[in-house]
Parts: sequence; structure tokens; C-alpha cells
Amino acid sequence: MTGLSLPLQMQKGYLRRSEHTRDAVDDFIRLLISTPKYSCTPDPEFGFVLNNLRFEILSENEGVVYKGDGADTVISEIYGKKISGSSSSPGTFAYDLKEAIDQYEKRLYDVRVTMTYLREERNIYINIKGLLVEDDSPYQLTTKFRIWN
Repeated sequence: MTGLSLPLQMQKGYLRRSEHTRDAVDDFIRLLISTPKYSCTPDPEFGFVLNNLRFEILSENEGVVYKGDGADTVISEIYGKKISGSSSSPGTFAYDLKEAIDQYEKRLYDVRVTMTYLREERNIYINIKGLLVEDDSPYQLTTKFRIWN
């Protein structure tokens, strides 16, 4: 089974396809993480709210997003959630990412997500594990996300 490779590219007059499902899943999950939630007109739920907090103030002591005076009510769901954590804890961004992957990436199942925020580096490390539907082989993607504040 193949999938389209991202970013979309043409090859011999057709959209280029990825030879391996794993590569296509990697690309799709990176697209899901990098798309700000509520920015996709056909499906406002597509994306991940993590991209909406690049400029938010993080509470270093509690590991949550701080709600300032000018907080946007559209993305109020991000306030009070833990940045570091696993998908087994509902009050974390890892839980939200797992829900998004379950909803949009049907080539994976038994998905588990862990996220770790390293204050000194201003990076959030994301580790995603699961099983590929086509052959039940283990899947893992590790990526990082830079916070700008």
C-alpha cells in the first residue's frame, strides 16, 4: 500500500507517491501537528491546537499554558492543560494529539503519545507509538516542536 508523499510533488505527470506506508504516515502526522486547529475551512477540527500556542506564555512551574488578559476564547481549550505527559492522562496535550491521530490517521491503531517540554531548549518532544493496520508492525515517530516564547 502506498500513500501520497508530502509536500505534494509531481512525478511523470502524477502526484508522487511514497513507496512505504510508514513514510506516508510520518508525513501525515507531521502535517496534522503543524496545521493550526480551526484553520482548515473544510474541516475546522483538523489540525492540532499545539500550533496555536507558539506565542502563549507557559507557566514553567506548573507546566501549563498561562491564560493572559487578552486570551482568545476560540482557543480557550488550551489553557490549564499539561504540556508534558502521556495520552493516558486526559488533561494533557498528548491526549488531544492521540485523539486527533485516532480520528484522522486510519492506518494506525493502538496509538500512544508522550510529550516532554524542555524549558532550556524551548522544545516540546513528541513520541508517537502504535501499530500499522496493514501488517500489525510496530510504528514509532519522534519529532520536536519549537516554542517561541
